[in-house]
Amino acid sequence: MRTGPLDSSQSATFTFAAGTVVVVKVPAGRTVRETNIVITQAFDDPAARVSLGMSYAPHLFFDPLPAVAVTYQNSELTQIASAGDAIITVSPGTSTQGAGYATITFG
Repeated sequence: MRTGPLDSSQSATFTFAAGTVVVVKVPAGRTVRETNIVITQAFDDPAARVSLGMSYAPHLFFDPLPAVAVTYQNSELTQIASAGDAIITVSPGTSTQGAGYATITFG
């Protein structure tokens, strides 16, 4: 029987022009169960990168990854000690295209 908070799954979209995008506010004491970055349109600069983390640790879930058309998944359990925003950070280089979304599931 589950006695803690119910799981919540949130997502946010991003483009090459996004910079930093907030996915969801994660309360302290919650456990992140899964995170995903899905690149739906490849960025046209091979140096472009995306990462997913918390506002106070921008690479907590994913270090900067190539922005190619792929799905990145992380199902490592991460306890959130301090409340904060889960954020996507986009480093597009000289890209003129590219898009995707990120999801975070926590309980």
